[in-house]
Amino acid sequence: MDIAGDDLSIPTSLPPTLSSKLVEAMLKTTWIKGVIERESDREFFYYTSKEAQDSWNDVGWSEQNAAEMIHVISEPSLITIVHERDDLDVEKLHHICSGKRISKLGTNITHDK
Repeated sequence: MDIAGDDLSIPTSLPPTLSSKLVEAMLKTTWIKGVIERESDREFFYYTSKEAQDSWNDVGWSEQNAAEMIHVISEPSLITIVHERDDLDVEKLHHICSGKRISKLGTNITHDK
């Protein structure tokens, strides 16, 4: 699958699986009808709807569906988010991945280095 878009690379002190799950939770609160397609516990595709997932699976990237999928890859010390969205809350993503106290996702999580 060809994926185009902006690569947003965010340094993180969180374990890769945790940072991946936190980004997933944030995306779910933003696009509640979203669909997750997991590649592994550290990598997933988030489609903003079932229709968006079907479009990507049927035709791949197109100008019509480009902004409807977000690719998330979590590695030690870094999480990369590939997207073509103008409305992605980059500041919130940086805050989530920083390992600081998180309360907007319905749970409080702290991470000490």
